[in-house]
Amino acid sequence: MHLHQTLFCEPNPIPVKWAAKQLGLIADDTLRLPMTPLTSAGQEKTAQALIKAGLR
Repeated sequence: MHLHQTLFCEPNPIPVKWAAKQLGLIADDTLRLPMTPLTSAGQEKTAQALIKAGLR
């Protein structure tokens, strides 16, 4: 549940695409405007949630 909640720390699908790229599920996490890349704070939060979920 923690990972699911964290994936909404910024507008969807930004954190989801970043996490999928980190897990090797997609080759590219490129976003089209008006979406922007995941912030560094969001990256840290999402990375910690992936670790807590046992995915990294």
